[in-house]
Amino acid sequence: MGGPGRSQAPVAVSGWCGSGTGSTAGSGAGCAMDSTFVKEARLAYEYSLSNFLWKQAVFFAERLAAECPCEEMTYLLALAYFHNQEIARAHWHLHGNRLPEARYLQARCCFALQKWDEAEAALLPGPILQGGLLEVVNGAAGLHLLGLVRERQGKREQAAECYTR
Repeated sequence: MGGPGRSQAPVAVSGWCGSGTGSTAGSGAGCAMDSTFVKEARLAYEYSLSNFLWKQAVFFAERLAAECPCEEMTYLLALAYFHNQEIARAHWHLHGNRLPEARYLQARCCFALQKWDEAEAALLPGPILQGGLLEVVNGAAGLHLLGLVRERQGKREQAAECYTR
């Protein structure tokens, strides 16, 4: 898709909300992801994103999140807000979401909002080992973003490590 950050693909979700990896227990109990409404709303959401109809994507994501309040749907809603340039709203919806995609998007939101420490925390799932980085969400893109964050924090040597890794 067009522009930086707009190539983020939606998470593939099937079955019941709450049964996928990273979902909170009972967060979407009873929400059938294969119901006709959810399927149609999901298709409309994906169509909207692929055709740069950001406000329409927000509309369908809000319906999906209301129907199935789980981490996957919250991520889709935040992604729609992010594309619609509602960065603070996207950031708010991502708090506590443990999906790797959501954590990377949260870091992107924090970067845009100049919340450097929070962006760094979102990208790093665990403590930093003495020899370097343990793991960064979203691979090379996550490392690049972490390098940018550390540059903004004035940590030039750590930023260089992110870029060369």
